[in-house]
This record gives sequence, structure tokens and C-alpha cells, in this order.
Amino acid sequence: MNKQYQIPSSVASKLEQIKLYMGTHSVTAFVGAGFSMNAEIPNNVSMKTWNQLREVFLDKLYPNNEEDKKNDANDVVRLSSLIDAQFGHNELDNILEEALPDQLIQPGRLHRLLVQLPWKDILTTNYDTLVERAAGQVINGFKLVTNKETLLYQPSPRIIKLHGSFPNIRPYIMTQEDYRRYPTERPEMVNTAKQCFLESLVCLIGFSGEDPNFRAWIGWLKDVIGQQRICPTYLITYRKGFHDAEKALLSKLGIDIINLAEVGGVDGYYSAYDFFLNYLKEKPSEWKGKVSFDHLRDKDLPDEKFKEYIEEKIKEMQVVRETYPGWLLLPKAHEADMDTVSKDAVFLEYYYKCITDDTTKLHFLYELNWRLTISATPKNLDWIVDGIEDLAEHLATFSAEDKKLLLELRLSLLENYRNNGKNEKFFNLCDELLASKNIIPTRYIFYQQSLYYLSRYDNLGLKDVLTKWTVDIGDYQNCIQKANLLYYIGEELEAYQLLAKCKNVICKSLLQNREDIYAKSCLTYILKTMKWCDRKVEYTNADMDTNSDNIEKFAIGETLEELTEKLSVKAYEEKPVHGFIREHLFEIGDYNNSWNLGSSGFVADYLYPCKWWMLKERLGMSMFLMNQNFTKYCILKMFDYSWDMAWNMMMVSANSKIVESVFGREQLSQITEEKANELFDTYIALFEKADIQGRSWINNKVLNILPTVLGRLCTKVSQDRVLNFVEAALKWQPIFVNKILKCAYDCLNNDNLKVIWVLLLTEKMAATHYCRNGYTFPDRYMLNFTITNDMKKRIVDGLRSNKKEDVLQSMISLEVLWNRADLTDGDKCKISKAVREMRNGQNTISEAIYTYSYVDVSDEEHDTFQNRLDDEVQTFCETNYLFTNTSETFSQWHSVIEKINVLRKYLSDEQKRFVLLHCCDLIEQNKSSFEKDDRQDFLGGMRRFTQQIVKTYQSLFLNTAFDAWNGNEAEKIENQIDWLRSKGYRCLPMKVKALMHQQQNIGGAIIGAIKNSLFSKKQEVQVEGINAFFVLKDNGGDVSEILSYIFDNFRLADPAVYKELLILFVNVIVRNYNENDFHQHVMIFLTSIHEDCEYYGLDVCALSDLQHYTNYVAGALSEKTQIENIPVFSIEESGFNDVFVGFDKGVESAQHKNYQ
Repeated sequence: MNKQYQIPSSVASKLEQIKLYMGTHSVTAFVGAGFSMNAEIPNNVSMKTWNQLREVFLDKLYPNNEEDKKNDANDVVRLSSLIDAQFGHNELDNILEEALPDQLIQPGRLHRLLVQLPWKDILTTNYDTLVERAAGQVINGFKLVTNKETLLYQPSPRIIKLHGSFPNIRPYIMTQEDYRRYPTERPEMVNTAKQCFLESLVCLIGFSGEDPNFRAWIGWLKDVIGQQRICPTYLITYRKGFHDAEKALLSKLGIDIINLAEVGGVDGYYSAYDFFLNYLKEKPSEWKGKVSFDHLRDKDLPDEKFKEYIEEKIKEMQVVRETYPGWLLLPKAHEADMDTVSKDAVFLEYYYKCITDDTTKLHFLYELNWRLTISATPKNLDWIVDGIEDLAEHLATFSAEDKKLLLELRLSLLENYRNNGKNEKFFNLCDELLASKNIIPTRYIFYQQSLYYLSRYDNLGLKDVLTKWTVDIGDYQNCIQKANLLYYIGEELEAYQLLAKCKNVICKSLLQNREDIYAKSCLTYILKTMKWCDRKVEYTNADMDTNSDNIEKFAIGETLEELTEKLSVKAYEEKPVHGFIREHLFEIGDYNNSWNLGSSGFVADYLYPCKWWMLKERLGMSMFLMNQNFTKYCILKMFDYSWDMAWNMMMVSANSKIVESVFGREQLSQITEEKANELFDTYIALFEKADIQGRSWINNKVLNILPTVLGRLCTKVSQDRVLNFVEAALKWQPIFVNKILKCAYDCLNNDNLKVIWVLLLTEKMAATHYCRNGYTFPDRYMLNFTITNDMKKRIVDGLRSNKKEDVLQSMISLEVLWNRADLTDGDKCKISKAVREMRNGQNTISEAIYTYSYVDVSDEEHDTFQNRLDDEVQTFCETNYLFTNTSETFSQWHSVIEKINVLRKYLSDEQKRFVLLHCCDLIEQNKSSFEKDDRQDFLGGMRRFTQQIVKTYQSLFLNTAFDAWNGNEAEKIENQIDWLRSKGYRCLPMKVKALMHQQQNIGGAIIGAIKNSLFSKKQEVQVEGINAFFVLKDNGGDVSEILSYIFDNFRLADPAVYKELLILFVNVIVRNYNENDFHQHVMIFLTSIHEDCEYYGLDVCALSDLQHYTNYVAGALSEKTQIENIPVFSIEESGFNDVFVGFDKGVESAQHKNYQ
């Protein structure tokens, strides 16, 4: 344009948006009667306006009665109806042709400008032929459509004459009856117009408010205009003094106004259309999304200047929004434009708080919210949420246009409330919006509700919402969201049919307009989900559009897999750590040693996990697991920033392996018992009523996720809930719950664990190598529950059973009950008889040898048993177990000495001597095999078998008296001990025993070795030191120096060693050791831990371990001594049930020792 115009940014942004859409052939012109006034009209010819046409109708009706004409208040449509009734429709058509002399006028310059633009289609209600004649004067591809026959076969771009055309396409649509019958008699025309409004931006040109055609068509199209879709509708007009009420009315109808009277240099309708059409001819600007904010503080700008600055920034953001091309997801090339949204968050809050009037605040938040949404930037900012809520309290003070903006902001709050656990606010707002009389896009509310119910595994709630949720096929994104939900819950056919309809609409649109960015970017995800559905459903050719065979080539934008990869690359900034890792697992004191062979180096971050989740939700794909490592990373990081959002992410998208990795003590420590109870109560009914055989999405979640989630929540919830979970879990198949049952047992106090023991010993089977369908049993059993006759009968019946599993189950139950004081001598006698019958009968099992530790050999079985044992020892001592390149020989060797060791109390000292010396010789003969350390080989190599042999060899050695051994034999064994230690075998206890047998002083070297071992981070080394410590103590050695060393250096130790050291104290206590006021030293030690543990610098897991085992020591001390006021970490202090239960474990351990 040569002329200089002053274009307000509010107008420029809308014009730029039209240009961008026009660049993709996504703009429809809807031309009204006012545009015909721009024709070339001879001086002696006139074109009637609507008001002038009304006068013509009045003259026809009242030819000689001016008074009646004056009193007739009917509008032009009513008057035309009267003429039709009195004179006939043919006469009405003649009047229209005469009032609008089409043959006497020519298309004007503006008509030629109009048809030179690349419209998708031109719709017109005009009867004249100006537009199509103008099209004939220039080079373009417009096809004329005047009836349904030509409509069906003409592709875009088209000139569609909606109301007839001079001179032959009659009748012309004019009367009330014409308008009433039009939608039913010409549905093809109405549907075509609707399709244009659905799929393209529409410019209303040449219409005014009193135009009857305008009013009629807005009525017919009201269900597709202004439904929050990506394609707006603009009324192009020139009007000074536009009344706010009229603006509000049009806004309510979904029509935005481009009032060219606001453009400096435009001075009338002709000038306005000239400016408008020439502006569109120019090449569209490339979209730029960047809006930069200066980092202003305090009084950097005076109030007036600050107000102008904020208004300028609001207009900049508005221009960006209104010119957005329509990508479903922001392309990678434009991501940098939005970086400032997150970088300027602090300053944006400051700016907002400096704004004084609500209207400016609203516009500022509205534009900012759009930028946050389109860039998938976190919205979880208190000042934004508070700002929207505050503005909503003053809803009545805003204009109709601003109320619409506030409505969109309030809709955005639903996502915030849902992801932050504000359930009451969420549903209250849903109810308020659904009950509102405003035009509410209910499909958005239903989507948010669907996501809520999905995270709660509420299948009924989800299906109810999906039933209410009516999608708008033109809202492709909403179709994608609902279809993915339908697919996920098993409604693949319904999902497929919905997407097929949506795809067909896009196909038709793209065949006419191949540059529809919104349609093309949505197509990527429509095709993705259709392929998923395609694997599970059958469809007919009727479901498909034959014109869409090659539609995939039109799809643009990154796939979710590509987005995930891109965001994960940005999030992972550090290289992973490779090598050996000792990792704390969930259960108290449970560590895992592993090799990390892959990517594990994550950095703390919030932006990318949140962005990734927002994008997944935008696509309706939040429930699909795209990348296990990145999913785990995102959930872990999100727990640090937004606990409830992380919970939703985990419950919706994680599998069981991810849940075990991300839902640990660190995460549980961040919630209260009240919160844990609330979450537990949300899901426990599903757990109790689980359909193990079901194959629905909800059963998949319940089976794979809930056992771990609810089991770990047991560390936080009330005792009645823990008991509820365990009782429910014991109704499940053990394969699903055994792993988590141990944790749940540890969270039960002794009173509730009694209830579970009665259930287990009466009805349940324990997990064994015979019984894979048995349950994990608790490790606390010295509890005062009632031993029922059913329990005793079950044990006896099992021992007499011919089934090996029944026998083993009875043995397990017997070990639990045998040392109980309330098991009478009569009961023991009856059970012992059944045990002996089993050991000597046909139903005996290999594990029966362990019963000899508590049911001695009777006189009747003594000779037979002893003869068998003597033969076993003799056979072993006469057998050479030489390595033959397989593990079989060493396995047999270990099996025999393990059995001999278990029965060692029935061996003579001489027999033990023979066995030990033969083992010594065998080790010497197989020295090369024992020397080789191949633990890094697959399955541990041969070292795994040699370690088992040495461990059993050591156990028998430590329980053997050496009085009858000669010096050579003792020296031979001791030399071998030194050799084994040099090769990495944990034989320090044997070394201590050998030195004490020789009555040698345990020198500083051995004491030092024990001290070092006790503080080793390698568990096997620490256990070696503990065993050596007790060999020294139980053989009369002085351990006071070692105990003092532990007291003095405990706090300096690595947290990984706390567990075994504290267990050592418990074992010392239960052995009634109290030399050098040991008990008082322990009391002082426990008090010190209570006072100082928060300064140890421990993470949540290590601190929980320390507190649990400290309570373990306290429990044992309270049972074995009279010391009062022993400090105990309460549930309130530690925050975890299983930490507090450590005290009960200590009491139980001391009681167990008392019975032995």
C-alpha cells in the first residue's frame, strides 16, 4: 500500500492473523449486500439499501396511503412476506431485480481486489452477479455454485450463491417463509457454510446489524461460531461510535470485530474495504512469538509510564496470540520465542502486583496464560492462581467481552486444582461452570474431569463423564483427547470411529486447502491413535474416506516419541555414573548391590518434566508410557516440586517397576498421615474388590500398581488401615503381594500383628520352594496371640500328610510356636510324636533335619538315627570331591557338610574333627579352584560354590571343641585359615577361634581387624567382623575395647554400617552382657542419637534406618533391663510406622532369646 495508515496494534494483530490463515488457504469470505454498493454504478442508476428497499415495499403495499405507510413498523422481511402473500413471489422477485439493477451495473475495483485474494471459498447472500463477473475479469480458479447439484461436484475455491442469483436462480430468499424453510429445503447450503466456519477463519464483509441475511445466518450457524475454536470469525466494518452493548452482543455470538474506523487514514466504507483488501494482498509476516520484558524494579518508571508500558506489553502479547498460525504444538523452531515466559516469571509477578485496575490485570493474565499454555510452561504459580481467583470474585464488574476472557482463565484453573490435589475446589468450579448460563465449552470441563477420574482409577466416574462428553468434530484436539481415553479404557471401536470422522473432515479440508496448519498438526496424532486402534478393531470401507489414502503425507509436527526424546536430551545434563552402586531399597535396612550399565545421571529439574506432562495431557496421551527412563526421571523430579502432580503422573503413566523406583521414603516423608490416609482411602476399595482375572485397564492398574503404592503408604497411615491392607492382601494371589507384605508386616504394631498371625497359622500357606502359591510370613512371632486347637491340629495333620508341601508348612508353623510358653507339655509331646513319625516315615522331606534342633531324637529312634548319621560322616570322610569343570561336585560337597553341620549336636568331637580335617584336605586338593576369584562371571562363577563350602566349614569349626587336637592338626587348620583370608574368604571368626584355642592373646592386629571390619561399607566384611566379635566374646575374650571404639566412632561412620552395628548391640544385650556398665553406655548412646541425629547429614532413607535400629536397641534394652525412660523415636518424630515398630522388634528379639 502506498498510502500511510496508522494501524492500532489491536487491529494489526487481527489483520496479521487473517494474512497467516490466508497463506494456508484457510480464510472464507462471507459477502453481504453492503459490499455491492462498491460497484461501478451509472449516474442514472441506483442500488437500493435495505432501508430504501423497505420504502419500495411500502409503496407497493400502500400506493396512495401515506398515513398507513408511516404507521407500518414491519421490517423489510415482514414486508416482503406481505407482498408475497398479496401479489405472489414472482412479483416479489421482479421488485428485487428492479431495486437491484444487476444488468446496469459493473463490478468495481474492490470486487476485483476481492476475487484476486486466495480465499478458501466466497459465500454470498447477494442476488447480483458482481462477484462472479469480477472473477471472470481476472485470473483465478473460482467455480460458481448456485444450487446443490453444482455444490456437490465443485472443489474449492468456489463462489457459492446462497440465496439465489439474478436472473434465473429463483425464488430469491427474502420472505419469512423462505427463511423458515431454507435449512430444510437447502441443507447442503447450510452444511457447507457450517463447514467453512468449522474449518477456516471467516471474514464477514458488507454486513450490518440490520441486515436480515446476517441475522438469519448467524442464527443457523450459532452452534459452530465462537466455540473456543482455533478459527475465529471477524466482522469487517467501518463504524464510528460502536456501542459497547452491540460489541457485547456480537461477542456473545462468537463474532469479533475489526472496526476499520480505528485506522488512521481510513475515512469511509469504500476507503475501509480498499485498505482491508490491499493489506491482505501483501505477503504475510512470519510469525514471531517473542515478547521481551524489561527487568524493572520499584520506581524505575512513574505510575503513568508504567501503565503505558504494561498496556504496550499486553498489546504485544495479544498480537502474538491473534496471529498464531494454529500449530497444535509449538514447533521447535519457535520454542526460543517463548523462553522468556519462564525466565521472566519473577518480574512478571512484580509487574502484576503493580497493576492497579482489574481490567488491566485480567488482560495481562489472559495473555500470559495463553503464552504459558502454548509453550507448555508450568502454570503452577501461586500469584497467577490467586490472581484469577481474585478476579473471579469481581466477575459482575467486567464487561461481556472481559467476562469471556475471565471464563477462559477460570477454565485453566481446573488443571491447576486437579494437579495440586485441590479436589474440592476442582469440583466446585466444575459445577459452577457447568451450571453457568454463559456459553461454556463443556467438552473442556469433561476432559479435566476424565483425567481426574483416570488418576483415581474410578472407572464408573470416567465412563459417566465420557458419556456426557459430546465432542465437536471441528475441534480436532478435543477429538484426539477423547479418542485416546476411549482407546485406553478398551473402547477401541468407538475411539476409531470418532477419529475416522475427524480424519474425514480433515481430509476434505486438506484436499481443498493443503496448508491448514491446525488440521495438519492434529492429523499426526489422529493417525497415531488410529493405528493403535487398527490393531484391535475391524472396520468397513464405509469407515474410511477414499480420498484420504495418501493423507499421511500432510501430517506435520513432532510425534510424542520425538518430543519425549527432545525434552529428555535437554533434561539430562550430566553423564551417567558407571560402575558399582550400593542402593538403598524401600524396606528398612534393605540395600541392593548392582552394576549400573546405562544412563542414570540425572539433574534436578522441574521445567522439562512439567512441560512433557502438559504436552502429553494436551494430546490426551498422558496414560501412555513412551520412555521408561524419562518417565521415571520426570516423576522423581516432580515429587520435589509438586507432590500431587507427581502422584497423578505416577498413577496414570507409571508401571510397577517405575513405581518401585520413584515412590520411596523421600517422597513419603513429604506428606502427613492425614494426606496418606486420604490417598489410601481413595484406592483401598479397588484393592479389596480386585478382579484378579479381569483384563480391563483398571484391573491392569490395580494389579500392577496398587500393591506397591498401598503397601508403601502403610508406612504412613493409621494402624487400622495397615491392618486393613494386610488382610485384603492375604486374599490376593501371593505372586502379586508377597514382595510388599514384608513391608506391611513391619508397619503393624504387635497387637495388630497378632491378628495376622492367627489368620496365617489358621488359613494360609507360607511361601516355600514347594509352594509357589504361599505367602511371605512376618519375621516377628514371639507375640502373645492365642494358640488355638485348629493351629495345633493343622500342624499335626500336616506332619502326617503324604504331601511334602503339607509337611513343610507344618514345620514352618511349628518353628513359630515351639518356644511359646503357652504351648503346653502335652501339646509338645503330641507334636513331637508327629514330628518323629514323619522323620522316620515314608513322607519325610530333606528339610526334616532342621527339626532335630528342637525335637530331639527319642530313645526309640536313637540307634537308627545315629547309625545313619555315622554312615553319613564316614562316607563323607572317604569321598574325594575333586573339581571336574562343573559345579556339581562342589554342590554335592556342600550339601553333605551342610547336613552334617545342622546335626552337629549329635556328632562326637572326634567325628567333627574328622569332618573338618577332611574339608581342610579337600580345599588343599582343590586349591586352584578356591584360589580363583571369578565372582564377576555370569551367576558368580565357581567362587559362589566355594564360598558356600567355606561358610559351612567355618560354622562347624566355630562349634567344635579342639581339646583332643594335636599341634600339627591345629597348625594345619590355622595355616589354611590364613591362606583363605588372603584369597578373600571371610574367615576372621575362624582366626579368632583358632588363636583362643591356642590360648594366645588376641593382639592388636586382630582387634584392629575386627574394628575395621565392623566399620566397612561392604556388608560381607562387616558381617565377618560381627561374627568375629561374638566368637571373641562368647569364648571369654575382652570386647570392651571394641565396644568403646564403636561408641566413640559411630557418628563418624558411613550410614550404611549403622544397621549392623546397632544389631550387634541388640545381640550383646540379649546375651546379658553388662561389663563396664555396658547398659548405661548404651543408654547414653541412644540419648545422643536422639539429640543429634538431625545433624548427621543423612537423607530420609538413612535417617529412617538409623531411627528404626535405634528403636530396635531400645526395645531390647527395655526388655532385658530395668532402665527407665529409654528414648524411643515415636511415629510423630520419625514419620514412619515401621521406624517406630523397631522398638517392638527389639522387645520380640529379647523375648525370643529368653525362650531359647
